[in-house]
Amino acid sequence: MVTHGCLLHNAHLCLQVFGADTKLDDPDAPNECLTNMPLHHFPEFIKRRKALTLQKRGYHLSCFSWLPVYHDMGLVGFFCAPFLTGFSTYLMSPLDFIRRPHLWLQGVSRFKCGATGAPNFGFELVTRAFDKPELKEVFDQLDLSGVAGFCCGAEPIRASTVNKFVKKFASKGVTPNLFVPAYGMAENTLFISGRRGYDYNPLTITVDANKLRTEGVVELLEGEIPPSVTSAQFVGCGGPPPGVEVRIVDPETLREVPPGRRGEIWCRSASTAGGYFNLPEKTAEAFRGQCTYLNGELSKPHYLRTGDSGFFHQGEIFVAGRIKDMIIVRGRNLFPQDIEEVVEEVAEVRKGCSVAFALDVDDTEQLALCVEIKQQQSASLLAWLTGGGQEKPDYHSKAKEIAKVVSQRIGIPVYRIWLVKPRSVRKTTSGKVRRSTTRDLLLDGKVSTVLHDEILIKEVNDSASASTASPKSLSAAAPPSPDVTPIPPRNLSPAPSPSLLRPPSVTNTPSSCVVEAMGAALDTPMPATITLTPPRDGAVRQEQRKGVDKVIIENAVRIFAVEESVVDFHAPIQELGVSSIKAVEFAEAVSKALGLNIDVTILFSHQTLDQIADFLVEELEGRTECVSPTPSVDVLSNTAVSDATGHIAIIGAACRLPGGISSLAQLWDAVSSGKDAIEQIPASRWDIDEFYHPNPDAEARMYVREGGFIKNAEMFDNGFFRVSDVEAKTMDPQQRILLEVCYESLNSAGLEKKALMQKPVGVFVGCCSFEWSSIQAKMGAGAFSSYTATSAAPSILANRISYILGIHGPSMTVDTACSSSLVAIDSAASTLRKDPNGCKTAVAAAINTMLNPHTTIALCKARFMAPDARCKTFDAAANGYVRGEGAGAIVLKRLDDMDSKERGRLVLAMLRGACVNHGGRAVTLTAPNGIAQQNVIKGALKSAGLQPNDVDFLEAHGTGTALGDPIEVAALKAVFAKSRRDAGVSPLAIGAVKTHIGHLEGAAGMAGVLKTICCLQMQRVPPNLHLKTLNPNINTEGFPVVFPSAADGFQLTRKNGGALVAGVSSFGFGGTNAHVILSSPFDAPEEDTAAAQENKETRPRVAFLFTGQGSQYVGMGKDLYETDEVFRANLDRCAALVDPHLPRSMLGLIYPQTHDEATKAELQGLLSQARYQQPILFSLGYSLAQSLIKRGVWGSPWSWPVLA
Repeated sequence: MVTHGCLLHNAHLCLQVFGADTKLDDPDAPNECLTNMPLHHFPEFIKRRKALTLQKRGYHLSCFSWLPVYHDMGLVGFFCAPFLTGFSTYLMSPLDFIRRPHLWLQGVSRFKCGATGAPNFGFELVTRAFDKPELKEVFDQLDLSGVAGFCCGAEPIRASTVNKFVKKFASKGVTPNLFVPAYGMAENTLFISGRRGYDYNPLTITVDANKLRTEGVVELLEGEIPPSVTSAQFVGCGGPPPGVEVRIVDPETLREVPPGRRGEIWCRSASTAGGYFNLPEKTAEAFRGQCTYLNGELSKPHYLRTGDSGFFHQGEIFVAGRIKDMIIVRGRNLFPQDIEEVVEEVAEVRKGCSVAFALDVDDTEQLALCVEIKQQQSASLLAWLTGGGQEKPDYHSKAKEIAKVVSQRIGIPVYRIWLVKPRSVRKTTSGKVRRSTTRDLLLDGKVSTVLHDEILIKEVNDSASASTASPKSLSAAAPPSPDVTPIPPRNLSPAPSPSLLRPPSVTNTPSSCVVEAMGAALDTPMPATITLTPPRDGAVRQEQRKGVDKVIIENAVRIFAVEESVVDFHAPIQELGVSSIKAVEFAEAVSKALGLNIDVTILFSHQTLDQIADFLVEELEGRTECVSPTPSVDVLSNTAVSDATGHIAIIGAACRLPGGISSLAQLWDAVSSGKDAIEQIPASRWDIDEFYHPNPDAEARMYVREGGFIKNAEMFDNGFFRVSDVEAKTMDPQQRILLEVCYESLNSAGLEKKALMQKPVGVFVGCCSFEWSSIQAKMGAGAFSSYTATSAAPSILANRISYILGIHGPSMTVDTACSSSLVAIDSAASTLRKDPNGCKTAVAAAINTMLNPHTTIALCKARFMAPDARCKTFDAAANGYVRGEGAGAIVLKRLDDMDSKERGRLVLAMLRGACVNHGGRAVTLTAPNGIAQQNVIKGALKSAGLQPNDVDFLEAHGTGTALGDPIEVAALKAVFAKSRRDAGVSPLAIGAVKTHIGHLEGAAGMAGVLKTICCLQMQRVPPNLHLKTLNPNINTEGFPVVFPSAADGFQLTRKNGGALVAGVSSFGFGGTNAHVILSSPFDAPEEDTAAAQENKETRPRVAFLFTGQGSQYVGMGKDLYETDEVFRANLDRCAALVDPHLPRSMLGLIYPQTHDEATKAELQGLLSQARYQQPILFSLGYSLAQSLIKRGVWGSPWSWPVLA
């Protein structure tokens, strides 16, 4: 992607977007909030850099970036700046950089870009990537001589990183002076300090770490000093640009300190934000800093307190550490209290007595813990009284247990852990833990109560510097206790600042974890590629599995930095400390070793290494054309069902959906025209102004204002159903809506109330929203009546329908969360199949309403909701879903129980197969399980007797989440890709009705089924809304697939004249998955072909009523005849049938060649004769009806007669 900068006189447009204050020359004028960040100094810096480049290099500046645009460095530095300063920038996918880091510099070289940048780990990653022998040719072709600057920021800058990068690419034109360390924060609109020219190299100094830590004094150490506990290296981040004021302030005394003394970094400029939106206390704490200057004067309260400690030296800012407690490990912002809360879940850990902090280990940040352990005094006393020996505590196992819990719950491995006696953790007088003090004392060896000290990750990386370092002991101050085994620690020092171009107190969101969890990759050579052959028998397959296990273990040990003895193939993989960057690296390494192309989502789809191994073996066998069943589903049958035996027909349907949709015709019109049915939450549900707040953390508030809602949900014709006014008022609105919708569906199937009475008709309802009881509770016990108990009970949703209609079949309500409706359909079909002599007809229905704000608030707290209230399914901007209401019902009947006339007249679609399963153990209870999704689709195909290449369209679950969508598409690819490639069939069309009407939760699957029926009838898939750029995490390589987004959708084509086949998926957030297979109706038997054709695409929903005699005139319908192909074809057909029986041609009478008045009068007289009048009016009405039907308006077969 390339963006070109606009002219400078248009820069005010971008400034307005960022809420720039009109008085940019007045730093004291406060801005309104963090979301209104005025862009001012950073573009000025870029313009100076642009001018400098032109002066020194002789060409205009262009940039190259792989940073995501939700990262402030990526957004402001490489996205907004081009539009403000008039240069071009080339944007690369962050995921591509993680997978293939060399593409970054290859792109810089290819497009001759003058500027680029990355956090520290990015330079580490690309440097190590080019150590691979296979990239030698790429390296040889690099030309970086045109680069004017490599900006490094967004995390601590390492001197070793600068040196390694410059040394590696020196032959390609990289010199030390081109490396541009910088410091900034989102709160200051990115930029605080940076180098001002090319004339000098980055300033690197070595200082006495102990004096800096304990006294705050910067004492330089001369000579070549290796990194150790007593020394620390820092890289200068340049000086503040004009207009940016930086002070170093003692955070305790709030007095400015001189150069050479450490303190907190404070700043102010016209680019400083005014505060955090609607967070006055945090704003006052961070944006209203007031200090005493060196001259004794008191400043105004207008400084931004960065939370980073640092110092001035030779006019440059050096960031020395963190004053605040936030931990940043591999780019992830972690609050220590969250980690400590998890630690305290372990038995024998004292509550409120754990400390989490970061350590700088071989140029990477690692997590360390100090944990107070309860003393087992009673056990020791009992042992003494009984004469038994005192059992030595197993501190090693306890340390491993704590690390395992943290890794599993937080997703970060624990590098080092100290177990200490009670009252060892330092606290304030108010009882708050002093994390930095405790850390410093441990590192200085001044804690004498240490019970156990262990480094759990033996190798952080395999760089030469790590292997040749000479670390010193960290516990020299006091002799270790008998239970402590001294260990040779690695290079440790307090971790430097996290705030290099990073907000001080912003945690990662799930959607950003793929990129923000990136860290340095390892440069250990990959294991040799293993050549595996297809299995000929069990023994060979066992050997193949051994080879795969070997590859997995080698790479797990290397990448996850664990000992081979702790690699448990049956434990959840999260226990190995798998982060997103490690998942990508692991997939890449295993892919290379086995010669496979493994999707990154493999680690999200498989929960254990054992499952991954099984998957890899199957992939290898599939590559060699060897068929193998999945773990829980047998090989799909190759036998297609050629007759109607056991098939279930859908013979009726009805719905109430957002946007005023109350019929299938209206549903098709809405989705085919691209209608967005999302609207503001109506007052009939709740007062949105009372519960809305844009801050997701605001108490008891939601950050969305819109949803999909049923029109007139409060209306109910209780008299028609013989329900009293008193009872109707107490009924759950869902019961009332379902009664109407189910009755309409039965009526559309030609079943009247009287005919239904005492018939074995089943009712199966899917629903997971039961909010009416909370409404009743608000009314108080005084409002309770004899109807209260039945008015809100979930079971009554189905039971009341059976009761009102007097039907005797099974009646039940199903709740499996979002998959409820498809599970209800599967239950209904199973009942029909297993009891052919009993229940022969069933209604499957679903309902979802939003009656109070509580559920929406809870979903907002879990960050499930999209802030813009749109399901952007499959799109790169996918960030959650929007809730929707809806109800739908379909009538099912065994095809064997229908005569040929009913088959031709009533069948909407066929229910060919269905399957329900559960994902079992997953990452979390609500995490999607790709393997389970694959298996449920395979199970449905097997039950239908179909192959994957038989499916033409798939209605996805597709909620529109950054992780869920890629996992679902990866599962679809695993099921459908190879079969479709081998068969050479058209691409699989994938759609999501949620983009139109929102996520109907318990009724979502039913909405998908109704849309699919429309698609099969119209032989077209409508466009997915909000799909602009495919989610970069969706891998479609080798997968013939299309995601319709154009206005005309995607045309479905029958294969060899057969039926169209479609699948519908629904996945419950508790792990229950469901999939159903539908097809267009089977062709009628030959003896009834004419009758079937007459009624083939008609539905008993709309009656076409056309005028009778007297309305005819010359030229009637002429415009339609000339412009409407369907109308013309049908009128020509009628004329061909009628003309042999008339003296004059029918078309010649109504569309004459001559238009004089005499001829027109003659023809008008003939048209008044009954022998012409009746067939012409019928033909015109019939042709008009066929044209309407083609456009989606479905009429009943008994509505054709012309009414006089």
